[in-house]
Amino acid sequence: IPCLEMKWEWLHDCKWVAYDPKDAQIFEDAFEGEEFEFSTTELTWNRDHQTTYTFDLLKMTQTNTESGTVRKMRRADDKPKKLKEKSSKKGRPKLKTKPVVEGKVHSKSARMEPKAYFLAMIPDEDDIDDDVKVKYDLHLTELKTDTLGWFAGLWDAARVSNRTVDEEGFVKEGMEYMSRTLGPSGKDFFSRLSDLVQVNPEDDENGIPATNPTDVKELVSWMRAHMHPEGTINKTDGRIDWTNTGEFDSAYEFVTGGSVSDRFEEYVDVGAGGSISLKRASFRSRGYL
Repeated sequence: IPCLEMKWEWLHDCKWVAYDPKDAQIFEDAFEGEEFEFSTTELTWNRDHQTTYTFDLLKMTQTNTESGTVRKMRRADDKPKKLKEKSSKKGRPKLKTKPVVEGKVHSKSARMEPKAYFLAMIPDEDDIDDDVKVKYDLHLTELKTDTLGWFAGLWDAARVSNRTVDEEGFVKEGMEYMSRTLGPSGKDFFSRLSDLVQVNPEDDENGIPATNPTDVKELVSWMRAHMHPEGTINKTDGRIDWTNTGEFDSAYEFVTGGSVSDRFEEYVDVGAGGSISLKRASFRSRGYL
């Protein structure tokens, strides 16, 4: 790591704490290259988690896309960088905003694609208060592709030639893909996404299609035929959503362009370009969504 003249810090309990030099180098390189908005998992404190963090070096914020937590950050000299300007009628500077994902820079066309997310509200059956309200944990994951691309990745992982199938017919590689790309919510059986990587030769049930769907209508048709939640799988513009019922209800949705359902609306903020962040990590309810 080269010697940095500039320190980068984040705000913790009203005190500024220095980032690791390796992380500071990532921020400095992005800042000097005028890549002011980017996302990455390649951070020293994140090696065991692989959570995606989004950074805005103009607003100076760090956002955990899984929990929705936003922290303030700063370039420690507190001297604002003079931005390169291109003349315009209004005299405003034009900024380069190429986001970085896992160390790779998107093309301009990719920058314009609406962001896609997976949202889940999952009951904690061990946390019920005196008013008989159960705690619901909220989960938010920004996908590294669109919804169709996520499902294509799921089935590509489940079709590998040397795949491992457990006693219940679940393909290990597909289950690992869900856990890796959706975080904690990817391990939630009640989402019934696991049905889509299950094979059962005895009743000729196979959740893995021979070829990946080419549009959302085809995708939802396959989900309805091979996933088995208690609730209906709904398709609207920019969203696929459904609920399931155990002892309590749970809810899930894939969202593009910020098109969240009424069920999630009060718990999230939707920003420009369809970006989504959580307002809180949990809430309490009677358990019926």
